[in-house]
Amino acid sequence: MSVTATLRFSMPITETLTDNVDGSASPVINHTSFDKTISLDAAGSGSSGPIVAAYVDEIDLVAGAFTLDLTALPQSGGGTFDGTTMKVQGFRVEYPTVNANTLLIATGASNGYDIFGGATHEILLSPGCLFQAYWDDKLQDISATDKTIDFTGTGTENFFLTLLVG
Repeated sequence: MSVTATLRFSMPITETLTDNVDGSASPVINHTSFDKTISLDAAGSGSSGPIVAAYVDEIDLVAGAFTLDLTALPQSGGGTFDGTTMKVQGFRVEYPTVNANTLLIATGASNGYDIFGGATHEILLSPGCLFQAYWDDKLQDISATDKTIDFTGTGTENFFLTLLVG
């Protein structure tokens, strides 16, 4: 299996001022200076080293919970991938507006992986929210004692998850 990924972090903003800007005939200002595109691949030509596996799925909570095991990631072609000794490099969760309640993403309760850089760090997504992050090889290695991420809601909410490991 070979994986390539392009991560895009962009928030283009257009401001239309009530008057022209000095030295310009247009009152329109486009803000794109901080947009970032990061290309990653299996050869390690990206800054974080090689990307070895990707996990992309629509997940339905069962009884308000889902635990992702980074040592047994389901793969698109079948089977599972063991991320042991690697790190999570990219992470994206989209929480659709059809959900009625919030989604808590946190370090797993058992053998937790510090997905946000610390054991007590967590994020709460409301319906319609999206969270995306790139860690540039900064998180801990996946291991038997650092391997789970918990997703908690109240019932059968669903979400879209994209994860890159390398």
